[in-house]
Amino acid sequence: MEEKEKIHSIEEYVNIQRFKEKNYNESKRDKLRQYIVETVEKYGFWVISTHHDDSIEVDLHRLPTEFEQRGYLHRHDYYEMVYIYRGRNVNLFQNSRIEMKQGDILLLNPNALHCPYTLDDQDCMFNIMIPEPIMEKSMLALLSDNHLFSNFIIDYMYQVNKASDYLYFPYDPESKIAIIMETIIMEYINKNVCFQKVIESMLIYLFAELTRMYYKNNANTINGEQKNRTVADIIAYMNQHSSTVTLDSVAEKFGYSPSYVSRMIKKHTNKNYVEIIKEFKLNKAKQYLESNDLPISEIISLVGFNDASYFYKLFKSKFLLSPAEYRKQYKGENATKNS
Repeated sequence: MEEKEKIHSIEEYVNIQRFKEKNYNESKRDKLRQYIVETVEKYGFWVISTHHDDSIEVDLHRLPTEFEQRGYLHRHDYYEMVYIYRGRNVNLFQNSRIEMKQGDILLLNPNALHCPYTLDDQDCMFNIMIPEPIMEKSMLALLSDNHLFSNFIIDYMYQVNKASDYLYFPYDPESKIAIIMETIIMEYINKNVCFQKVIESMLIYLFAELTRMYYKNNANTINGEQKNRTVADIIAYMNQHSSTVTLDSVAEKFGYSPSYVSRMIKKHTNKNYVEIIKEFKLNKAKQYLESNDLPISEIISLVGFNDASYFYKLFKSKFLLSPAEYRKQYKGENATKNS
């Protein structure tokens, strides 16, 4: 396979992409615009889908157009992070708007209806697209101590607090955010070996830095917010300790009776304790199958199932394949992608 020529800077990449954009087939662009108009007239919004459930993508936002500024709202089937590399950007929502400047970051969950656009040809905005399975399974477990982000994800997954569909982080000149973001972008542009894992790791680092920045700048509001976080914190704790946790141990950890915890979980998530724990265990088993060659019997034990036949039954019901079939299919798909 011929080695791709390395790009040395974000500016070089932007120049290449802008040249391609200016030479893009106008008939294809017109068809997309027609589809957007018809769909928004019918449903009130349109949907952008990611092409891959198992990889993070980074996209340079297109040049500003009059069409884009008409405010056709859309949502995604993935989490989107907007980063202003240079210049300005406007994000329109149903009842509000955010004017963003260089260095600002906006994280949106898949429910967020918005319409982003830049204002000038020199404006430069990157979109980082994080599929739901990566954010909710791989990354949530690593964010258990980061309540700002774990609660944001859990709020969306289980509609716990029905809080905002986005988190907005204005630029802080004292933070390391720009360095981290530019590392993520360059990793994606050049796609060196293991670039996806590097991006995932850098996102965990980024979320930690954003959380520190948020707490520093919003110290007066933190105590009030924390009073409403109990259910999300309980679910995050259950996810972190799903292989060993019990309803009694959760209740003891948070200072409630088991029956009260059970009712609270059911009220806010419409699922019972056992259903959520099974979901967490199965998702972790799936991650093990994807990431290593451990015997399936060992994975069953690691995720906390005592009955192998029960595990096999649940796994096939959820993923439509046996664990062995799932591992074989996953590794085969990745071998094809990397060939």
